[in-house]
Amino acid sequence: MITLITGFELLNLDKLIALTYTKNKYTPKSLENLGFKYINTFKIKPSGDTCHRFELTKDEYLKLKEYYLPDLIESFYI
Repeated sequence: MITLITGFELLNLDKLIALTYTKNKYTPKSLENLGFKYINTFKIKPSGDTCHRFELTKDEYLKLKEYYLPDLIESFYI
């Protein structure tokens, strides 16, 4: 959560990107719970490991903040 606040509120980024290896079974669900959307799957060269790409835009974050996170965000700044 702190990464979202730092990225969008303090650094004013337009998008956050998260990459996770396929063998990390629970990470995709965690990212989706934070509002990230699955984009694609790809292989890393030369290892051949498979990764998944997720993204969260600032607009999507602001919608989440408005509906789900006001108490948490407020407590971060107090």
